[in-house]
Amino acid sequence: MNNKTAANLVEGELVPATEQPTELAPVQPDPMMTMMQAFERIATNPGVTPEKVHLFLDAQERVLNRQAHVEFNAAMVNAHSRMQIVLKNRQGERSRYADLEAILAMCRPIYTDEGFAVTFAEGFSTDKHPLKDGCIRMVADIMHQSGHTKTVTADVPLDDRGPQGQVNKTGTQATGSSFSYGRRFLNCMIWNIGTGDDNNGTRPDSAPDPLSKARKAQQARQQGAGLPQQGQPQDATGNGTQAGGPPQQPTDPRPPAQNVLSEAEKQERKDFAEECNVLALEHSLIEQGQSLRSEDFRALLNQAKALGGTNSMVDATKYMTSDDVKMIVRDSAGIRIIGK
Repeated sequence: MNNKTAANLVEGELVPATEQPTELAPVQPDPMMTMMQAFERIATNPGVTPEKVHLFLDAQERVLNRQAHVEFNAAMVNAHSRMQIVLKNRQGERSRYADLEAILAMCRPIYTDEGFAVTFAEGFSTDKHPLKDGCIRMVADIMHQSGHTKTVTADVPLDDRGPQGQVNKTGTQATGSSFSYGRRFLNCMIWNIGTGDDNNGTRPDSAPDPLSKARKAQQARQQGAGLPQQGQPQDATGNGTQAGGPPQQPTDPRPPAQNVLSEAEKQERKDFAEECNVLALEHSLIEQGQSLRSEDFRALLNQAKALGGTNSMVDATKYMTSDDVKMIVRDSAGIRIIGK
């Protein structure tokens, strides 16, 4: 039978070419089935002691847990890379914020697509981690389809009072409000979500590049010092000249000092530090007359910018004084902002 024959012998019978079985892709071994087969061989071996069986099971469990942890981390990286800034869509008593529905509408399709699910419950005080007075503990279990689960917690102040300190909710309402806030806070913390204001229909993630703002500030300082700008023509003495005009007066040839803050920038940093110290004193992180450390200010500034969806020191200070910030705490993760 030659190659032009439209049929071939299959198990001794003549089968048309259109009905001949196709080659199947190789089947990948199931890790659980492989483990069970290995365990069956070990269990039926009379020379294997129960202690060796336990050692095998412990080693296999560590391997599976490690693989699940690796898959969990890889999926978390993918999820974070897909998250977007959420627009603040609700007006609070003193500021705007993104509500739970807006946050979930953005992040839930992404994290479920990456194989995650998140459950929330109320936690309890323990000897190792006592619950702060006036707070409820929120517990989030982040589960991945690989089998690995990570648990994070947050102590949320009971939301039973208004900005003036007067009780404005019943106990049930305050608990429900605190749970809702805790879910918003933990979702933003788990998935690294920032919130921002709508800028005339432009999303907040289209804000100007901070490097561009830094270059403009540097150019302003150079203009104030009479130094030539990048790309500006110079005369024979090296001084900048105006196009079609006489050369400028000679300036100090010494290079400008690096990292010199303007008076406005110094005041912005001072204002931010003062607001942080007020919150730290209010929540017993420092004593009267003391100040937070410089690394605390840097950590709080980065958090305020991320939570406020801004790169501006002024806007970060406004965020610290807004109704979005309930308190700041210090725990094993460092100093943190507890928002509303």
